[in-house]
Amino acid sequence: KYGYLPKDVDAVPAQRRNDVFRKAFKDFQNYYDLPGDGTPNNETLQFMSKPRCGFRDILKHGTKASLSKWPKTHLTWHFHLADETELSTAQAAFDLWSQHSALTFERFETPNADIIISWRRLHYNTNTKVNGALCSDKFDGPGDVLAHASLPTDQAGFVSEVHVDGDEPWHIYVNKHPADKFSLHYTLTHEIGHSLGLVHNRRKTSVMFAIQPDQQYPLKLDQNDIADIQRLYGEKIPNNPPRRTPVPPPPPPSPDLCSLDRVNEILILKNQMYISYKRDVWSIDLDGRTYNGPLALSNHMSFLHDNYTRVTAAYQSPSGDLVV
Repeated sequence: KYGYLPKDVDAVPAQRRNDVFRKAFKDFQNYYDLPGDGTPNNETLQFMSKPRCGFRDILKHGTKASLSKWPKTHLTWHFHLADETELSTAQAAFDLWSQHSALTFERFETPNADIIISWRRLHYNTNTKVNGALCSDKFDGPGDVLAHASLPTDQAGFVSEVHVDGDEPWHIYVNKHPADKFSLHYTLTHEIGHSLGLVHNRRKTSVMFAIQPDQQYPLKLDQNDIADIQRLYGEKIPNNPPRRTPVPPPPPPSPDLCSLDRVNEILILKNQMYISYKRDVWSIDLDGRTYNGPLALSNHMSFLHDNYTRVTAAYQSPSGDLVV
């Protein structure tokens, strides 16, 4: 089980079977840093009875599981017959992986998705015809195996399925779970890791550690998890805000004519007095002796350059032309 025994163990001759089981116990003890020489001592047996993921520690007998990946970074997912709380918890699990990699996820309301999550019990069928009619890893009721998932392959139309044991006592919220229930948030985060191509990690701080921890809240990926997912899909691509075209500062407000200590030029033309100061001009009615706010001189004299700073002289020629 979990890859420590060969699939044809029942065909092993009886005289060699003890050696095969002893080696399997020894490999298990080495994998989890347990003391022992291959004999089933109490510490090993207690550790083997802990609730865990059903995915193998060893993919093939004597060979550690190799990494696989999806050929894309945008994946879709569907949680079959899940309620709003379960959907929210699943979204939080996917978010942990997308926060630290180039992966993005999109929920589908129909099972036409890359990753399908579902509650299952004992013997059951898979959700897709592509992956086979019957799941080879059955559940065992309360305790022992909590969930399992399939690694991505290069098979056309492949769907990774996450199966969660519906006979377990689940805490379906993202917050801290009570001691008598298992965290759905942690379990989904772990199983989604398998669906993305990650195998079990021997470090107890890793979310890919096979054994369900007594408590890990708030849930986060450790540095090994982050390094592994980034090795498969790259680092998170930052959302750079669009570059804004710099806007020149507004021109300073025009002064009031009566506040000026001096002016540049004065021109009297047709009973109007024109007083200029820098780029502004005031028009004063000599009859009523009234004036309005300043006007930009360029609005009236289009021949002026945009970069002019002041009028140095102005007069009216005998022909009536205005010269500045």
